[in-house]
Amino acid sequence: MYASNARWKADWISKTDLEKILSQLTGKILPSPYDPDHIGLSHGLHFIGGEPFLNFELLCNGLEIVSALNIPSFFVETNCLWCTDDKNTKEKLFTFRGKGLKGIMISVNPFYLEYVPFERTERVVRIATEVSGYNATCVLI
Repeated sequence: MYASNARWKADWISKTDLEKILSQLTGKILPSPYDPDHIGLSHGLHFIGGEPFLNFELLCNGLEIVSALNIPSFFVETNCLWCTDDKNTKEKLFTFRGKGLKGIMISVNPFYLEYVPFERTERVVRIATEVSGYNATCVLI
C-alpha cells in the first residue's frame, strides 16, 4: 500500500490501482488450510506497508474491495504506531471488522521498536482479543 521510508514522501497507491490489482488476484489466492476466515503467513492475502493503518480511508477502501471480491484469509499487518489510546484503537478495529477484516498480524520488530512505544503493541493485542471476530497473531522478528 505504501512505499515506505521515513525520509520519502507519502506515495500511497490509488484506490483505482488497488481495485485493479486486487481484481486480478481474485481466484488466485489460496485460503488458510483451516478455512477462508483464518489467517496464516503462507496463505491468504495481507496488507503491509509502511503502516497501512496510517491511511484510514484507503485501508477501509481496501477492506471493502477485498470483501466484495471474496478474497480468502485476508489480514492486515501493523506495527501499532497508530494505537495511541484505547478508544481510537477500539473504534478502528470495530470499523475494520465491520468492513470484513478477519485478522490482524501484530509485528514486533527491533528496527522500529525504538519509534513505537511497546505499550501501543500491548494495547492492540489486548483490544484485538476483546473485539470478537478477530484472529490476532503476533510476529516477533
